[in-house]
Amino acid sequence: MAEYWRALKYPLLVWLVTDSVFTLLGYLVPSFATINDAGVTTIIEALPLGAIAGYKMIQLKGNLFHVLVVGIITGLWCVFLGVTEVGMVLSPFGTYNFFDQWVYTYPFFTADMIGAIIGAGFAVTRKM
Repeated sequence: MAEYWRALKYPLLVWLVTDSVFTLLGYLVPSFATINDAGVTTIIEALPLGAIAGYKMIQLKGNLFHVLVVGIITGLWCVFLGVTEVGMVLSPFGTYNFFDQWVYTYPFFTADMIGAIIGAGFAVTRKM
């Protein structure tokens, strides 16, 4: 069986820390919030972390199915962080809508899947 925990441990922890830092910077520096909302974090976080998870899964003797599962898990982790962050921010006002948040986090989910496949491709082509 593939070792999902070993492949996902560091990408998920790094995602949690960087997402928290980006959220904090968005509150402290309004111009950073504008850049963050423009989708720059999709390139900074989602693709590399998905690639790291996919690479590590192939390195741990997984196959393409395991890589896709790792990509789905990292994508759902992003959705979870986005929902909890926005849910905490907007809960006093009652304007939170789960569908709007899913639409916002869908590019991250897709980028995680693409990153996992790219990382798996690098791992497969590497001589071990």
